[in-house]
Amino acid sequence: MPVRQILLLNVLVFITVIGLSLLWELHLEALAIHHHDNPTEVLEDILAPLFYVVVALIAPNYFLFRFGRGLAADAERRLQDSERAIAAILNNAHESIYLLDPDGAVRLSNAVGARQFGRNAEGLKTLNFIELLPQPARDDFRQAFDGTVRNHDSRLLEVHSGGSWRENSLAPVLGEDGRVRQVLVVCRDVTQRRSALATLEHETHTQQAIADIAHMALEDIPLDEFLARALDRVLNSEVFGGSMKGTLFLADPTHHTLTLKAHKNLDCQLQNRCAELKFGECLCGRAAQSGAPLFQAHVGEGHDIRPDGMEDHGHYILPILKDRAVLGVLNLYVPGGHPQNDAEMVALRAIADTIASAIHTKQAEQELDRHRRHLEELVDERTREAQEKTLRLEAALAREKQQGELQRQFVSLVSHEFRTPLTIIDGAAQRMIRRGAKATPDEVATRAGKVRGAVKRMTNLIETTLYASRLDEGKIAMHRGDVALETLIRDIAKRQAEISPDHTIALAFDDFPATIPGDEGLLDQVFTNLLGNAVKYSPNSPKIEVKGWRDGGDVLVSVSDHGLGIPNKDLPFLFKRYFRAATAQGIPGTGIGLNVCREFIHMHGGRITLESAEGQGSRFTVRLPARDGTGAPNSPVAPAP
Repeated sequence: MPVRQILLLNVLVFITVIGLSLLWELHLEALAIHHHDNPTEVLEDILAPLFYVVVALIAPNYFLFRFGRGLAADAERRLQDSERAIAAILNNAHESIYLLDPDGAVRLSNAVGARQFGRNAEGLKTLNFIELLPQPARDDFRQAFDGTVRNHDSRLLEVHSGGSWRENSLAPVLGEDGRVRQVLVVCRDVTQRRSALATLEHETHTQQAIADIAHMALEDIPLDEFLARALDRVLNSEVFGGSMKGTLFLADPTHHTLTLKAHKNLDCQLQNRCAELKFGECLCGRAAQSGAPLFQAHVGEGHDIRPDGMEDHGHYILPILKDRAVLGVLNLYVPGGHPQNDAEMVALRAIADTIASAIHTKQAEQELDRHRRHLEELVDERTREAQEKTLRLEAALAREKQQGELQRQFVSLVSHEFRTPLTIIDGAAQRMIRRGAKATPDEVATRAGKVRGAVKRMTNLIETTLYASRLDEGKIAMHRGDVALETLIRDIAKRQAEISPDHTIALAFDDFPATIPGDEGLLDQVFTNLLGNAVKYSPNSPKIEVKGWRDGGDVLVSVSDHGLGIPNKDLPFLFKRYFRAATAQGIPGTGIGLNVCREFIHMHGGRITLESAEGQGSRFTVRLPARDGTGAPNSPVAPAP
């Protein structure tokens, strides 16, 4: 029955008693007025109401007594049901549950909690819970327990002991006065949860490292830079419990060698010793040779390279494979005695596979870039060749056009050149015919001299033309011998004087050798042409000067005139075939002679130079070697004495 109904019943009883008391007082006053002279009636009148009052008081209390006994039985039954329910909850719970006094003594525990300490629930009572804990967890639990008792708050504490993790939940049980009466402790085994979280965290770190390395592979950076950054990312990750030390090698499958491409915190001695390793050499070489990952906890067998003072350490060594081909080796250092961890090995193999894909891609990009550059070079080369061929063709066409024009001019000039001596010969012959027997010997000699001069002129023209043609065909051969050059030049000057009696040829030779090596016929053609030009282009200046001198191992011969000279703009082209200077207009000539002279001089290992000023004359200087295999054909021309 609810407490409110009990209180209401008591209130009604109280009101009834009060009411009866008031009625009794009124009754007594009435008796005193009406029956004061009969005592018996008065007594009856007094006892009758008193009886009803007593009945009125006893009846409610009786009913209250019966009602209270029912409430107590019901409460007892409810309490027993609650205890059985609580006991069922405690004994069927998977967690260890304890009710502790403020001093740590166990007041209550479930079966799971008792079995945790190898006891039953009764045997665990009154024992100090904190003293039952292993030493590593005892201090942390005591601190949390005291805080709960002192601050009346709940605490959550994870304790590691015996290879397992337990989560302890502490909650205060307060009394009516607000003080802590007990502390409820619930212990849960969270070892599997911790392991799952650790595995998840490890996989997260692994996937993040893989994602970062894959992102680096997409950047436009050289392969060596990528390898250095990838190694740094692995060493800075939480994938394995290693040190910040490692190396990364690239493999050369053709020569079966490993080349160190990236390293971190590697001393100089190891950098030099490990710069290049053969497959099978040391741990990294063995991993490359076998294609299988290696783990070593200490420096021991397999460490072929051991510098002095090497500290104890271990390794995770993973070959970097792509389609079973070894692309490189990833070598990570761990502290000596580090246990092999399967999760670490799996994560590192996944990272090595990512690096392998990146290396394969980068190498393919490098090969593609190399082919692209090669193709560009080929295209550029073919383009240059095409451009050069086009330029050569255009130049050839221009030369052909120029050659045609020059040849046309040459034909015109040759026709004129041949016509002039033929006219002289014809005129002399007609004069001699007309004179007949009347001609004197001197007159005949004069006419004959003119005919001979015209014939010589025609002969030189024909020979020069033939020489030019034979030069083009490569049919001119030198017949080298000893040439008395001074004598040859004097004979040429004598012939020229006979042809041109109005000109004076002054000869001067100083310390000139008796002979030089050369072809007399070719040299005759050279100096005949030079003397002929000097006379031809000096119509109003009869003095011609020829000088010869020695300069070291060379001889030099200069032919100077004081005639028309050559304009500066024409000087660079004067030795080109068929070219004639502007000052030569109206003067017979073919433009072949100087070109032939230069070629003949070059065949002798010499050179020819020109100094000229328009209106002042010209000076041609020929330098020739004085001995076989000697001379300085490219030396500056020494000044004439």
